[in-house]
Amino acid sequence: AFDQVTKPVFQEGAAVDQLLSSPNTAVLVVDMQNDFCHPEGVNRKVMQWPDVCSTAVPHIKAVVESARNSSIPVIWINADYHPDIVNKAFDRKLRQRGEKGRPCVTDWGRDIVEELKPSPDIFAQRGQDEIMITKPTFNAFTDTALEEELRKRHVETVVVTGVATSICVESTVRSALFEGFHTVVVREGVGDLPERTLNSLDRVELLFGHVASSLEIVGTWASQAAALSAATINV
Repeated sequence: AFDQVTKPVFQEGAAVDQLLSSPNTAVLVVDMQNDFCHPEGVNRKVMQWPDVCSTAVPHIKAVVESARNSSIPVIWINADYHPDIVNKAFDRKLRQRGEKGRPCVTDWGRDIVEELKPSPDIFAQRGQDEIMITKPTFNAFTDTALEEELRKRHVETVVVTGVATSICVESTVRSALFEGFHTVVVREGVGDLPERTLNSLDRVELLFGHVASSLEIVGTWASQAAALSAATINV
């Protein structure tokens, strides 16, 4: 049986550090929006989903702040599931949730949660290093400019955070690999039902990329910045 198969042991700690240390890295924050996270949002209020966002927020915040300090691009991936935006097949699936169960069709529902929402000053200061991309389906690469934006920045590795782990995060991670990008998922920076997150992260490690803690990612970038600073002083 599949569940009896022994998982291979990967000697990849150094490889993950190397990927994280790459200057050609970007952070993707997926669907941290009111309709998925806020108590008054569609998923929690109408669909009665549990809170899958709160525990991820501080880890996402730490990774985003560290990326900014290291001049690493941060790309906010936001869902827009309005009937005029999505394709017919996806629209059919969303309609199964009922008229009031469709998320991300209002301005408030599409907004990034207050705890993470970048200020206008951040966008002004960071320019093209902090952008938003709207996606019309689960996968952030489908019918969006994400791949183009990553290529323009010569990105090779994407560090992925957000919700839901087994849906939009995993869909995006799979496509990132297929498009030729290394992926590192922030272990504590994603949210879903606990068993779904565990299963999804297992699939990522086995097939689609890497998983690292927020502490490891932040520490790697801090060490990289310190080494660069020391090298600059010694010149």
